[in-house]
Amino acid sequence: MVNIVIAGGNSQVAKTILSHLHLNPSHKILLLSRSPSPSTPLHPSTIWFQTDYSPSSLLTALTAHKTHTVLSFADARHDPDGASQIALINACLASGVSRFAPAEWSVSNAPAALADGKQPIRDYLSQINTPEQKLEYCLFQPGIFMNYLASPYPAGEYIRQLNTWFDFEKRRMIVVEGEEETLELTLTTVEDLARVVAKAVEYEGEWPVVGGMVGSTVTAGELVRIGERIRGGEWEVTRLRREDLERGEVKSGWVPVMEHPSIPVEMAEVFSREFVRWALVEGMKGGFTSGDEWNQILGDGFRFTGVEEFLRGVWEGKP
Repeated sequence: MVNIVIAGGNSQVAKTILSHLHLNPSHKILLLSRSPSPSTPLHPSTIWFQTDYSPSSLLTALTAHKTHTVLSFADARHDPDGASQIALINACLASGVSRFAPAEWSVSNAPAALADGKQPIRDYLSQINTPEQKLEYCLFQPGIFMNYLASPYPAGEYIRQLNTWFDFEKRRMIVVEGEEETLELTLTTVEDLARVVAKAVEYEGEWPVVGGMVGSTVTAGELVRIGERIRGGEWEVTRLRREDLERGEVKSGWVPVMEHPSIPVEMAEVFSREFVRWALVEGMKGGFTSGDEWNQILGDGFRFTGVEEFLRGVWEGKP
């Protein structure tokens, strides 16, 4: 049994992880949120605590819950300088919390646009644990969620679907010319991330500081070949020149349209082109890979879903 606090429990990833933590009914879980408690009933092992993230509010919550582990899912859009997470870390130190997981939940070599709010927290955690450890922590890094390759089919119970430049529905992909076999992506299902976290909170050894996990790490070329094996038919592979991308040009007849409440409809095309350009450029720098630290810790007894297995489960037999 572990007393767990989840900060930012309304996030899509947090909800997925919470559903797996609920599989062990002995855990006691406290959800921290700026919002009032929902009208729908909570899981029997879970209670809600509304907070303004002030030091006194956080200290009260963590102390009263006798917290052992804190998992943070703070939204960088609402906490760009990391102030809320730093306040949470300080409350962990003051209340005797043993373990902390900051709001990572993505790739390891995070490009600037993904690292907003993350690097200051990494630096602060390193600082407070020098010269001696005061708070055990882990940067959980699953890479890119494999679930997005199922678009337009549901990505998971809680994950909003996202269109990508690997379009399995229409049998088309966008790659960087000459980089097909060198541009790598780490792909892990969100369900496997949740299973890892459920194991991690009960793990008796010390957490790794960098906690990467890998369902599959594949090149863009390998994804094309997997798509051809599973989906058949003729695939449209658009190859963009590196020089054009670095100049800010996306010379493609199509781009995946990014649909999100934060993106105005009239800006969707412009935003989508810039996102694809940015993603391909950062991918060439190794920006979308993660390590396998949790694979090594959990060993052969923990089975991750591979990308071809996942894609066959979604796409085999589909028109």
